[in-house]
Amino acid sequence: LGRRQRFVLASATLERSLTSRLRAEEAERSKIPAGNFVYTEKMHDLLSIMDCKVSQEEVMAAGKASACKAELEFPAPDVLEARLQEVAQKRSILERQIATAEDAWAAAAEDCRRASCSRNLPDAALNAGFILQDLDAHRESTETSLAEWFKELDALQRLLARKHCLARVVAMVEKTDAVREAVFAWGSANALPLSMLEELPELCAGLPPNSRAVGVKRLQFVVGPVRIALERELQQKLRETHRWPHDSAAAATMDLQVGPAEKQVIPLCADLQRVQSAALQVGELSPPTPTIAAKGNDEGVGVQEEAPWAAQALAWPLVERFRHHFWRLESELCRMDKPEWAFRYLVDLTSNHSEALQKWEFAAHAAGLESIGSSIEASDSAVPPVVLSESQCNALKRVDLHVGLALELAQEACLFVRSRMPLLIQPDAQPLLLHTIHHLVQFHHDISAIGGPCAGQAAFADFDANRLVDTPTGTAQVVDN
Repeated sequence: LGRRQRFVLASATLERSLTSRLRAEEAERSKIPAGNFVYTEKMHDLLSIMDCKVSQEEVMAAGKASACKAELEFPAPDVLEARLQEVAQKRSILERQIATAEDAWAAAAEDCRRASCSRNLPDAALNAGFILQDLDAHRESTETSLAEWFKELDALQRLLARKHCLARVVAMVEKTDAVREAVFAWGSANALPLSMLEELPELCAGLPPNSRAVGVKRLQFVVGPVRIALERELQQKLRETHRWPHDSAAAATMDLQVGPAEKQVIPLCADLQRVQSAALQVGELSPPTPTIAAKGNDEGVGVQEEAPWAAQALAWPLVERFRHHFWRLESELCRMDKPEWAFRYLVDLTSNHSEALQKWEFAAHAAGLESIGSSIEASDSAVPPVVLSESQCNALKRVDLHVGLALELAQEACLFVRSRMPLLIQPDAQPLLLHTIHHLVQFHHDISAIGGPCAGQAAFADFDANRLVDTPTGTAQVVDN
């Protein structure tokens, strides 16, 4: 195991170190000692006459030099003898330690040799080989059995996925058919299964692409009739209120309390918003149509924010009243030189009906709270209490009907100016054009204060989009008339 070589190497190293130390001490001993020369008194007198001042630094340097010189002086012989004896003792101690280590190393080597020559180690290696063979056989058998199980599990998962997909398809078909039948057999808004309609977009989103496309078409087919049915009933309820559109002369003689028809308007608006939310989700599922968007961009028409469907239905009677006064040629209010009358009328419509709508909303929520504590009294009355459901309340929280109403009337003002623009761009109608734009700017300020920035943007939509004016044929004849 190389112990003899290491012992010889350690002995040689120790011998070299001791020999080099002895040689250094002999070299120091062979140096010539310093002399004992003494200056005479005359030399001392000459040195004292010289005007030389020794600085403190020179004194310190001289002290250091003398100390170094004292250290370099050769030691005495007795000191050298003591050092040699100390080195010899250390050498004997190291030799004993090396011998002890050599004996321990030899014993360990003998033990290793005996262990390698016995049968324990070969037997252990043979047993390990047998164990590895058994493990390989077990792995091969389990791999084949597990592979078969994995195949069966994959087939089961595919069947389960197909079952869930078919269940979704069947549920989508059944629910769309139920909604369609309820719409075409429609008697009132309470009979419409709107909660089922709200579940359909999420159900359709989990279908495969082909089935999803079919489901989107079925939903789009159902949403339109549902919206029309709700809008018709909402218009009927608005007519029953006799307050929409607002008539200042008739309002003075009417009762200011909110009746049952007014309370039923707000739930219908909430149902319309639920249908619009479902329609928006269906639109996200349907593939985009880039051709229509490109066509709109080529015409230079900006994309306007769509008002809530409930606000559109509420604004339609007001728009009819406005067009009756300011769009008919036989009307006395339809004058090219008085556009401020139309703008002022639209601002008043927005302000008055926003206040009325706010009262109706408050009354609808209050009626829902009162019906909880007065269920017996409500059951005896002829008109059932109007209670907003949780879905209706959530739908109203997501939309602002006042802003939507202002947005619709602002878009009507935009259409009003657009209809007059072919006549206003004539060379001799420049004063009327400036007059109309001046009052349109004032209308923009007023409608923005009521409906926010969206209403102002709707009023200036044609100017912001730099829309081209459609000049119809026979414009000169229209100007003459």
